[in-house]
Amino acid sequence: PAWSTRAFWAGCSALDVAAELELTARLQQIRQDEQGEPLLRLALDLCRVGRYPEAEEVSRLELARAGESPAGAIALATALLGQGRVRDAAAEAVKVLRHNATFVPAHRILGKALLAGGRADLALDVLLRAHRMAPQDPWVAVLLQEAEAAITASAPSPTVEQADPGAPAQRPPPEEITTPQDVNFSDDELLLL
Repeated sequence: PAWSTRAFWAGCSALDVAAELELTARLQQIRQDEQGEPLLRLALDLCRVGRYPEAEEVSRLELARAGESPAGAIALATALLGQGRVRDAAAEAVKVLRHNATFVPAHRILGKALLAGGRADLALDVLLRAHRMAPQDPWVAVLLQEAEAAITASAPSPTVEQADPGAPAQRPPPEEITTPQDVNFSDDELLLL
């Protein structure tokens, strides 16, 4: 109905409307002519504004056109995660990590997918690896905090008898973690999501 369209547009700022129209025009151009602008940039822009199904479509076009690119697979994983398809997003990230275990964006998206799937323990391990590779990455730091908070929230609170102020911390600092650098997540572990 016309009233709902007016209400929607009235609630948007002029910049939001212009950005949405620009993305829609770019998407239509891509659908008509696959040789247009770099598809990866458009997919990421669509993810930023929450248009995940369209971002998935564009990411798949990019992967079909450019082959197995890690950045394209991560854009696809981001779009899938935005749609709540946690397993599919994790599977895309794992595919990238099997070929390039040092690709930090794949660690980030896998950690985020594991957190979304309720596996904060696995997410923490993945994110600690990413932190060792890119200690200045702000997104890894944020996700690490989320994973630690999720683990803390799920842990039973100690009773007075169990609490020992002299006991060592439960998790060693990232530089002391000695987990292997390569990622060996099996499909069975993805099913735990």
